[in-house]
Amino acid sequence: MKPGRAVAVACLVAVSLVACDRLADRQVEQALTRTRTDLLKSPDLHVVLCGTGTPLPDPARAGACTAIIAGGELVLVDVGPGSWETVDLANLPTAGVSAILLTHFHSDHIGDLGEAVTQSWIAGRTKPLDVYGPPGVAQVVEGFDSAYAFDAAARVAHHRESHMPAAAGRAIAHEVAMPNGDGGALVFDRNGCASPCSASTTRPSRRRSGTGSTSPVARSSCRETPGGARTS
Repeated sequence: MKPGRAVAVACLVAVSLVACDRLADRQVEQALTRTRTDLLKSPDLHVVLCGTGTPLPDPARAGACTAIIAGGELVLVDVGPGSWETVDLANLPTAGVSAILLTHFHSDHIGDLGEAVTQSWIAGRTKPLDVYGPPGVAQVVEGFDSAYAFDAAARVAHHRESHMPAAAGRAIAHEVAMPNGDGGALVFDRNGCASPCSASTTRPSRRRSGTGSTSPVARSSCRETPGGARTS
């Protein structure tokens, strides 16, 4: 390639990269301005069903995900495939995600964990994201962190540590010991938003549409705490 043509190509590439950056910045700005940050200041309980699908493909439903907003906290219970897009399009305050509670580790309940961690970080979350779940949650979280490691490193290198702190781009696993019998365990308790869980066991389905599990399943629900918001 002739020197003059090489310079022209390099200029076009540079212009394209700048244009892409500006487009990305514009999209981020638009996303931030439509976000319902007022929900975090509301004294009421807000529950949004962001995914009610099954393991089978459904163009109208994402994988399992419920968003609970109370006491200034935004907690996601499960993050199935496609659910993060629903969370974002619902204009929920994604930078304010406080924690993720995983009831169990079927793919239709954890498929968007990497997106939830990454996209809430991009939206402005400045601390590592707490992820709670039954025994084995550390391995699940570590796997997603590893899968997204190159992406996270590229974002920090491009946007700089001051804009996207590397520590906030990861998740921290918290294993919840499954209670014996009919007892319960407290999974999450912050600013009046508390979530207890009880152990359950799913059985293999006779239908061809899904599979079962004999592993522990945390059935999570939120409740009212003294002086806090009602979260059930």
